[in-house]
Amino acid sequence: MAIFSRNHHNKKGANPFKNNTDLNYRIITAEDPSSLAGENFRRAKVSLSFSEVNKKLDVIGITSATQGEGKTTTLVNVAMTYVEDNLKVIIIDLDLRRPKIHRYLRIKNVDGVNDVLTNKVSLEKAIKHSPYGFDILNSGAKCSFPTSILGSEKLEDLIKDLKKKYDVVLVDLPPILSVGDAIVASRFVDGFLFVVSQLNTQRRLAKDAILSLKQNKVPLVGVIFTQITKKNSNGYYYKYYYTNYGEKK
Repeated sequence: MAIFSRNHHNKKGANPFKNNTDLNYRIITAEDPSSLAGENFRRAKVSLSFSEVNKKLDVIGITSATQGEGKTTTLVNVAMTYVEDNLKVIIIDLDLRRPKIHRYLRIKNVDGVNDVLTNKVSLEKAIKHSPYGFDILNSGAKCSFPTSILGSEKLEDLIKDLKKKYDVVLVDLPPILSVGDAIVASRFVDGFLFVVSQLNTQRRLAKDAILSLKQNKVPLVGVIFTQITKKNSNGYYYKYYYTNYGEKK
């Protein structure tokens, strides 16, 4: 297993994660735990625990209708909330066409899922341990046919292996309306979180994506609304809000 760290100031009492100035790749739950966004991520995790009444959610997939809605940011922050509960967590980047997990952790996208499945590296070596307390399995080398990878028995066996080693497996999947990858991967996911951006998501596209999930009998356990803006003296801020998803009776 690879272990890596980031350079942080080590002042007594200082939050070691507050030095990330790249707003596009922030893990706000670690950088500012008491923030409104951080609290909303924790609320989402609590709501997910209530969704486990009928089925345990060992593997949770996160997707959206289109790009730029904040699904990867949501994934890494939700992962952090599970770590706070002293659970063993791994996040997997299966957005094989546009991987981003490695950017949040400032690592090279090498020795990942694709490399494990093609026997170029062992699973143990491919798993990286982050300073945030969760482990990462990045996408790794580019592949010509991502849908074939996601539909392979090798990947399904890999996920089963990780379920034995971790309390929670969080999977970053491609947007629903861009490609069919997320639907293909749904067979090994216990429940999906669907991310909707107030700033970027068109209502029609969100409805089309949810309809696609329902038609393919994909288990949708919740919706997280992101990038809800509020004007204040400091400009705009991001709020994350969770709601259970279910059919009206």
